[in-house]
Amino acid sequence: MDVGKVTELAKAVSALDEHEATLLAEVVEEMRATRAKSEADRLAKLKALSDVEAVEAAIAAWEVELVDDMKAALKVLLDAGFVRGATLEAAYRVGYQRGAYDNAAGPDDMKMPAEDDRDYVTLRLYDLDDLRRTA
Repeated sequence: MDVGKVTELAKAVSALDEHEATLLAEVVEEMRATRAKSEADRLAKLKALSDVEAVEAAIAAWEVELVDDMKAALKVLLDAGFVRGATLEAAYRVGYQRGAYDNAAGPDDMKMPAEDDRDYVTLRLYDLDDLRRTA
């Protein structure tokens, strides 16, 4: 809102009688409470998502906003609880889970392998070494 519109709004509000001013304050407070509840609900839903779902929501936000700087996607990730400094190991596990999800023939295929699964450990080490070299 530009300065002229704010000035006009201020003049209109200052011209209200006591009853109208009270009513306006109540309506504004109700609108702010509704907006705060909506934001709290949005954050709760994002934080309840799995990592994969949160990343998918971020990608969807970026596609909807059609912005080159990805601010909408980053906001979704931060609001979902992602933090800077997440380990490469954690990022790999999310990527692995997403790959399993994309290629799953059924629910059994979507399970994460055991930490000591020889194939998983070997592949994870190769992949993490590659990621470290390119990071």
